[in-house]
Amino acid sequence: MKIDLTQANIRLERQRELSLADAAGVEITCFSGAIWLTTEGDSRDIVLTAGDFHAIRRNGITLVNALESSLVHVRMPRAQRSAWKRWLEPAWRWLASAAEARARAVLSRGLNY
Repeated sequence: MKIDLTQANIRLERQRELSLADAAGVEITCFSGAIWLTTEGDSRDIVLTAGDFHAIRRNGITLVNALESSLVHVRMPRAQRSAWKRWLEPAWRWLASAAEARARAVLSRGLNY
């Protein structure tokens, strides 16, 4: 079974870890405790304490380690619609309304076979 979540609160006990694969754009918030993050290919080590926030910038494996018992909020990025879809949707709505108006006009004159 595959479950797609957009966000979750996760309790990590001291010295437990969470592994995230290809998590660019994922936002991590530490609600309580303290966590340490490291991302493959990123030389920085990030430490978050209660109230701190970090957005993962690159894909690869990201490890979230609990320095003490912690509550972590993980939020997936919202999918961005591509530019052509943003342009196409209003054009499609206009075409659909024009077709509907034309169909109503034809029906108002009656169907002649």
